[in-house]
Amino acid sequence: MEPVQTKEVDQFIEHIDDHTKEITKSLRELIFQTSPNITEEMKWGKPCYIENGLVCYLQTAKKMRHIRIKQLDDIQPRKFLL
Repeated sequence: MEPVQTKEVDQFIEHIDDHTKEITKSLRELIFQTSPNITEEMKWGKPCYIENGLVCYLQTAKKMRHIRIKQLDDIQPRKFLL
């Protein structure tokens, strides 16, 4: 099965700044090269890649914080109040 790039993701990439566009295109290509059965969709305003569930998505924001939660004990409410 050959992976298919969608028009929705093409349009998304066309509207981001050149530096981020170059990175996004390279990551997209890498995803397709390493996962030939992956499906590309736009979800939550982001390019998402699915193969037996969500594998990854491309977040093109320049500044973004995240909190990694792998188990219930990782939730630390005080960190959300900062």
